[in-house]
Amino acid sequence: MEIFEEWFWKAEHDLKGANVLFEHGQLNDLVVYHSQQCAEKALKGYLTYLLQPLHKTHDLGILLEYCKVHNPVFVQLLSRTVFLNNFDTKFRYPGDELEPSELETQIAIEYATYILDFVKQQITQQ
Repeated sequence: MEIFEEWFWKAEHDLKGANVLFEHGQLNDLVVYHSQQCAEKALKGYLTYLLQPLHKTHDLGILLEYCKVHNPVFVQLLSRTVFLNNFDTKFRYPGDELEPSELETQIAIEYATYILDFVKQQITQQ
């Protein structure tokens, strides 16, 4: 398995985990976290596919900018990455909000699914 495929494998596992938790109506804070992780790993998989160096970041905005340099069509992911970006830390620690709403949780899974599918499609089109 190529390294970029390993990134996608991990992204798919984050998404599967998020879906299982969501289907059982539990742990929405973990659902959105794993949704963000899915998107992050998908973007890193694309950059790895292009043989680009990976920078240590969880910021989807930064990763998206790197992807857009190589393929401007990635701009289509902007609103989805903005939505998911905060879930790498939001709800992970005590604070004002302990858990996302059901709607936020559902949207997070939908966006992560879209991003993973989109990124994989860009590779098959090259």
